[in-house]
Amino acid sequence: MRRFIHAGLLIAVSTIFLACAPKSTEAPSAPESKNVYFDSAKHTPRASEDYFELGRVAGLMERDESLHVLVVGHTDSVGSHSANRELAFKRASEIQQLLRDAVPAASARTKVAFHGEDRPTESNRTKEGRARNRRVELFFYYLAEGEDEQAKLQSEFDGKLEFNATASASLGG
Repeated sequence: MRRFIHAGLLIAVSTIFLACAPKSTEAPSAPESKNVYFDSAKHTPRASEDYFELGRVAGLMERDESLHVLVVGHTDSVGSHSANRELAFKRASEIQQLLRDAVPAASARTKVAFHGEDRPTESNRTKEGRARNRRVELFFYYLAEGEDEQAKLQSEFDGKLEFNATASASLGG
């Protein structure tokens, strides 16, 4: 039930965003990356601002049919390495599903990757730092015709992405 409420919120926000966004005839450039934050050990976004941001992303994806999103899950360092990898994957998968629920036509344009605790942006020694590390990053990109998506992303991330296609094997599911 909660997912449907949040998907409805995403659809409402994306509709408002589309109605207010100016039309452009310029060549597209990818938007800046965005973050969504989580409470400790949770895989649903923590605040209404996060759902508002996802609504804006859904609006962008609905408006620009060539925009792709890479959803990358992260955790803080609390817990075991394997539990954190699984939680990072769950977080990224949850965000991907919320975007798919809001914009079904964009399903093929979202990809999930995860890092667990391996890529903190802040120190895990403080409560505030751990809170900033519990995130999903949304990276936006465009593909040239015939360009291999996975090769492009691996190239841009120095070959260090683990995608959902390999998650089930590495996470035991």
